[in-house]
Amino acid sequence: MSIDFSTLHPMGNVVIENGLISKQSPDTEALAIVTMGYFGVAAKLFSLNDRKIAYLVKVRSPGDAEDRDVIIPGQDIHNKTKIMSSLCAQGLIVQNDKLFYVAFKDSLALCSENGKSITLVNRTGWFADRLAYSTGSKIICKDNAISSNFILDQEVNQNMRTAGTLAQWREHVLTPCINNPFLLTAGMIALSSLTLDISGVGSKWVNWFGKHGKGKTTMLQVAASYFGNGVDPSHASPGMEDAQYISKMNASQAGIEATLGGHFQRPFIADELGEGTRLNLAELVYLLSGNKGTITATSSRRVAKNHEWQTIACSAGEISIADRIAEKGEIKGGQLDRAIDIPTTGSIFFDIGDASSESAFAGILKNACATYYGTAAEFFINWMIEHPDAFLRVQQKHFQDIESRLTPADCEDGAKRVVRFFANAVVTAFVAIESGLLPCTQEHVLNAFMEIVRRWWSYRKTTSPAQRLAMMLIENFNRIIHTVPPHDYLEDHIYFDEKNDRYCLDPSLFEVLIPGCTTSWIKSLVEQRLLVVDANNQGRLTKRYFYKGDKARRFTVINAKAISQELEQLVAQTLGRQTSTGENSGLSTIEDEED
Repeated sequence: MSIDFSTLHPMGNVVIENGLISKQSPDTEALAIVTMGYFGVAAKLFSLNDRKIAYLVKVRSPGDAEDRDVIIPGQDIHNKTKIMSSLCAQGLIVQNDKLFYVAFKDSLALCSENGKSITLVNRTGWFADRLAYSTGSKIICKDNAISSNFILDQEVNQNMRTAGTLAQWREHVLTPCINNPFLLTAGMIALSSLTLDISGVGSKWVNWFGKHGKGKTTMLQVAASYFGNGVDPSHASPGMEDAQYISKMNASQAGIEATLGGHFQRPFIADELGEGTRLNLAELVYLLSGNKGTITATSSRRVAKNHEWQTIACSAGEISIADRIAEKGEIKGGQLDRAIDIPTTGSIFFDIGDASSESAFAGILKNACATYYGTAAEFFINWMIEHPDAFLRVQQKHFQDIESRLTPADCEDGAKRVVRFFANAVVTAFVAIESGLLPCTQEHVLNAFMEIVRRWWSYRKTTSPAQRLAMMLIENFNRIIHTVPPHDYLEDHIYFDEKNDRYCLDPSLFEVLIPGCTTSWIKSLVEQRLLVVDANNQGRLTKRYFYKGDKARRFTVINAKAISQELEQLVAQTLGRQTSTGENSGLSTIEDEED
């Protein structure tokens, strides 16, 4: 490009039309030339002819008397390797390649084109009164007159991509999910991020937690496939980080803010809320629901532009957010209403179709999510542009009934905010049914969400270790056998040892029935004498039961007398009257005896 930039002082947003500078929008604070080492970005260039963005770069090689002007394509500005290769190809030498990047303050560039205003779209989501939607890589709009007035900032996150056809995605991804409540509702929760601006629901964090290897990542892949490449992040090829939709939850808090900023009115999906997460989750919960990042200052002591988002964050891990926060301090009710923990007790696959096993079913679904993706969200966005009043119409007609059917009988006011969030996802699903995207009935969707809400509330209302332990026994009283565990015991049963007043179950079953139980959480139960361990347990949190000779098995052992008060209170709440646990719950409470 042979354009004379020498007259541009200061540099700023520059519009180029037919090879000539037609408009300059200087910003002396944010867009002045700043040179780091031998490299400096001088201006952002907008080409009206091909509607692309490039950067004017000032480079001075050793021995040069003046800077040289180099044009770098917008998609390469963050790729140091591509930039350095481009400079070397032009015979330019940069002595310190680490000092090559200068960030600009995000801004809207208003330029003149035949008397019309052109606006730089620098985030994803709806704009132009919901007549257009930016995916980051393209504008979805039915009115060409509207789309021609906007130009995309190529620095926006561009992982909303498509592969295959909508019919292929329906056949290979959606159809196997229809009769699986976890998979179906996860997709609808992700899709409901497209309606946050008109639903009255703020940003939320939904976390599915449970034992490793039970299908949680597969569920996130299904949700991601609505919007982009649902490949398992642990299976993605090197260099695919920008293409895959699922992120890893292992960034710093500043990194998470920047990532959230690229997810405006679309879901942020992250796998593995694991032990290595370097985040203050208690602060992050409030930060995410506040829709804005931390306020910082520039080098000139002015307020810097911070990241903004409007999203539904979806994550999965072996531990709940509530338990992770409780490990470091007291958890507050407001955090439980903003971060929604859903236990995945057992497997999340209810219907595996013709697959030979749950593992085979998950494998088939994983491959499909990485092969056919992105078309569902684009279809739904196009349909909502054509039917701008559909969501509000369906919401007005069905929301109160949906909320009523989803609300647990003993749900307090604060938790009802979570119920309204789920109700909004159901409304979105009803709209998806009307659009033809979702091939099932409204009642089918509502039943699926009722199952998820039941699981959420079962965990939400039992926040203390004792309550969760008691609730586990009540929900699984049909597993209880009144006998000392035999040598050839059944691993999926709970044994009641009447002599010693104990419930005994296999440690692996305990982890399944109480998902996300951390070592510190189990230790607290031992300290409260709710769990019984050997006197010389050598760090083990189980108890031995001896059989023939020196053979013994280890069990997680619950002190029945210690847990009896919690059982009585929970049973009374369930039955609506004061009653003893022995008479009505199928659970036994025996007076303490010596070992």
